[in-house]
Amino acid sequence: MIIFFGTRGISSRLEVGEFHCPRCGPGSPYEHKRVRRFFHLWYIPLVPVGARQEFVECGTCKGAFDPEVLTRRVPEAAPEFDYAYQRGVLRAMVAVLPAAGEEQEAERLAEVRDLYRTETGVELGLPEVRSVLRQTEGEGDAVVEELKDLGRRLDALRRTRIIQATRRVAQRKGAPSEEIAALLRRIEAALSNG
Repeated sequence: MIIFFGTRGISSRLEVGEFHCPRCGPGSPYEHKRVRRFFHLWYIPLVPVGARQEFVECGTCKGAFDPEVLTRRVPEAAPEFDYAYQRGVLRAMVAVLPAAGEEQEAERLAEVRDLYRTETGVELGLPEVRSVLRQTEGEGDAVVEELKDLGRRLDALRRTRIIQATRRVAQRKGAPSEEIAALLRRIEAALSNG
């Protein structure tokens, strides 16, 4: 007869909410958990082993942190920085948007709008996205310079997220044109050197 025994952790959720994740930044979902190890026989927990441990798990990056992270005060971001970040995200995405017919353009602008909302939490209408597209046309150099400046003030995670969103826009319908691929490489370089 085979007997299965060992130890395993059993966790209970104490609290959920949003906090400032040390890796992801503000507004990240979290779960405050308590774990206790148990000796088990046939996967049935029988005897508690050791002390209870508490931790906070980020819902975005799945990192585990000490519960004191919930009590840390985080300075509010300056409104002008938020505006610069939001503007940089949108201009980067529309700069690499492939040229398209009227029907395809509406579909692609809707995708940019959705990615923008996911990245910044700000809701934009299609006319606003179309307006930024018209303003950004032919201004690839200006967008790259703007992103160089912005990249110096961003953490690595935000820079990576902008690069990933920009890639998704550029590569949505297959390989981008050589011109857009070159602009995408320049945007990635501008943000990577931040």
